[in-house]
Amino acid sequence: MVKLSKNNVLLFLSIIFSILSIIFLFIAIINIQNAYDLMDFYSIDFLVAGILCMVVSLFFSYRHRRLLGLKLLKQSQTVTRIKCGNIDCNYKEERFFQEGDYIFKEVGKCPKCNGNLYIDAIYDLELKTKK
Repeated sequence: MVKLSKNNVLLFLSIIFSILSIIFLFIAIINIQNAYDLMDFYSIDFLVAGILCMVVSLFFSYRHRRLLGLKLLKQSQTVTRIKCGNIDCNYKEERFFQEGDYIFKEVGKCPKCNGNLYIDAIYDLELKTKK
């Protein structure tokens, strides 16, 4: 099964509305060329529908590009903070997140007091991007 993300949906809608706008504008141009009266209501309806589909398509493609830009700019690293379970010991360390980490998981022995080490927190650390 295909996983639908917001990015894929916006791209799909942009393509669909682009195709619809091309079809509607093509029908409108053919109706205007074949009609004796330039104010033919069918050709005007198709022309308006084609322009509206083009505007909606441009909007969806703009949102798609903006969403891609936000994903590229926002880079973060998940960090795991490990703390000693002994109240008297204040040993802490941070390391990169590993698969299977969860809060209160016992990860080993404290190098200071030989108490149990537990995962205290898991959070995202945002990296600064160069512009």
